[in-house]
Amino acid sequence: MFAGALVGTAVPGPLGDRIGRKPVLLYAASIISFFGLVTAFCNSFGPLLFVRFMVGFGIGGLTVPFDILAEFLPTENRGKYLLMIEYYWTLGSMVVPIIAYFAFEVIYSWRIFVIICAIPCVLSLIASMKYVPESTRWLIMKGRNEEAVEILKYAATINGIDAIQAFPD
Repeated sequence: MFAGALVGTAVPGPLGDRIGRKPVLLYAASIISFFGLVTAFCNSFGPLLFVRFMVGFGIGGLTVPFDILAEFLPTENRGKYLLMIEYYWTLGSMVVPIIAYFAFEVIYSWRIFVIICAIPCVLSLIASMKYVPESTRWLIMKGRNEEAVEILKYAATINGIDAIQAFPD
């Protein structure tokens, strides 16, 4: 998995610059979700090694959501909120041994364990498809200014700011 993450970190950044941040986020989350679930069906070491490599490859792509979030945060709060995401990683890492205990000691199934571990990514994928907008910075870099302004207007509205006043036509 760590070898996959090492290789996977080299791909999403440049790909996100070409095709957009949101597609790369969805691509990475789809890889993690799919191969995370497929892990439960591996019956030998070779396929298991490949599938876990692919999970790691997808994890390497999780640098892109940081970019999307950072672009939406005010500069003075950016470090604080990006650091808070790391607390969720830490919390998740602390919950995994508890899940492992119940899966291995109570249910006696490593397969159930990997399925349970894949569920948060599946849920994140679904939520990202619905709620994560494309990077406005990327849209502007690609000359898609109208789409960027629409996303910013929507964000302004969510934050209680009059979008028409903030972004007059």
